[in-house]
Amino acid sequence: MATLTDNTINNVWTKLVFTTGDGKLKDTTGGSTTDQEIQLNSPHINEAQDLTATSTELNVLDGVTAGAVTASKGLVVDSNSDLSKSLHKILMNFSIEEKHPGFIRHSEGRLSRRITSEVIKFVEQGEKSFLQYPISNEDRSIGARLSGEITLRKLSTKLTEHPTTISLSGAAGQSFGAFIRDGINLKLTGNANDYVAKGMGGGSVTIIPQGRKMQGAYHAAGNTILYGATGGQLFIAGTVGQRFGVRNSGAIGVVEGCSAHGTEYMTGGTLVILGNIGFNFAAGMTGGKAIVLKTQKNFQQYISETAPEYKKMSDIDKLELKTLLEVHIEKTNSETAKKILDKFDKWESMFAVFGGIAEVEKDSILLEPEVVKALD
Repeated sequence: MATLTDNTINNVWTKLVFTTGDGKLKDTTGGSTTDQEIQLNSPHINEAQDLTATSTELNVLDGVTAGAVTASKGLVVDSNSDLSKSLHKILMNFSIEEKHPGFIRHSEGRLSRRITSEVIKFVEQGEKSFLQYPISNEDRSIGARLSGEITLRKLSTKLTEHPTTISLSGAAGQSFGAFIRDGINLKLTGNANDYVAKGMGGGSVTIIPQGRKMQGAYHAAGNTILYGATGGQLFIAGTVGQRFGVRNSGAIGVVEGCSAHGTEYMTGGTLVILGNIGFNFAAGMTGGKAIVLKTQKNFQQYISETAPEYKKMSDIDKLELKTLLEVHIEKTNSETAKKILDKFDKWESMFAVFGGIAEVEKDSILLEPEVVKALD
């Protein structure tokens, strides 16, 4: 029994053009192997995992070493079928394996489980906790497992009374801070992927740059930040991607710039954007408030046609923005926020306010009561 070696696939078979009907494989790539032929007199193969042939069945011409190729498991070549089509999977599978060895499956939730067990231990003892860990983009949905366990163990009140602060450094995976609740405070030194604070109902998420800040805006997080959030606070010392605050219905957030579709379909909460915005801003926004720096060129062109009409800042807006900037600086030490805070007297021309409570003009108030007839 003669067996072809694995490397034959690369040296010979990947060059072959299959003929139909006669069961012959011919190399037409030219060079010293132009006339080489491998002929299978009995092309019927039941199990291609070990493609083999006896010396009488396999005729190798012009010095090609006798052998076979270990092929993909399960390939069946029927004697009545087209041999070229049947063996096509062999080449495709080996080509794919050579280029991509496959994904590595990692243990899921290692960091998440560790954080959960540590925090619950402190909460049950009636103590506040401060934890520090490195993080990588394999660590996803940090905070979600903890929130779920707190709810299952009915420790919500205890967690609020004895909150936890979890400080992480590195690049966080998707959904960092998703679904967290009151009492959970996450601080990330580095950057995060998409869906930061998705569905957040309480607590806080803070993201600051790692190491020396690069020139220009620091891109701190990906797309769809605060998606569907109902509460909590978010402070990011950097820019974020598309759809910031989409469907936000109660959370407070401060970022230093965002890409397209910001505050889309927003129904509640307050968002502050201390930088440029992308196109289609505030599309379908029906509630909440967005305070946006409007110093970028052609600001109006970035506003969606379905956005609420923006207005100048009122005294209430200024007070709210001042408070949020002070908290943002306290949590992130943002240089951008510091510079804007120093320009308090110019805020009215620097910012646009979407939503919120509209100013009531005195002229629009009816001074005389309207006459209403009784129905009876």
